Amino acid sequence: ADRVQWALTIAQGFFERTEFTTEELDMTAVIFSMPAATPFIAMVDGEAAAASVMTRQNHLAMLAGDATVPRYRRRGLQAAMIQARLAYAATHGCDLAVAAVWPGSASQTNYERLGFRLVYTKALMILE
Repeated sequence: ADRVQWALTIAQGFFERTEFTTEELDMTAVIFSMPAATPFIAMVDGEAAAASVMTRQNHLAMLAGDATVPRYRRRGLQAAMIQARLAYAATHGCDLAVAAVWPGSASQTNYERLGFRLVYTKALMILE
């Protein structure tokens, strides 16, 4: 996948819309260009349907950015991308993997189904 296609897929999955400014896509695409990042994209019938990223440091794989375009959800794409990243990580010497997800989300369920376990939850607080 190229940088623009990956960024557009991530943006569509996270923001659930199809139109984005150049600035929005550029900000999303920054991750694609990070030296430690390995971007992944899932295609369905020639169309980008889901995207994610993985970074590695020493023997640790960090999975992030799981985004599925809304019309392609509930087809197992996130699970397939998790498995693909884990396989890639294993071939590159990683023996530990982490991911951060929203508590109670479909992503948490998908990661747990694939053997991840909850380590801790994090509270986000705001003062208005």
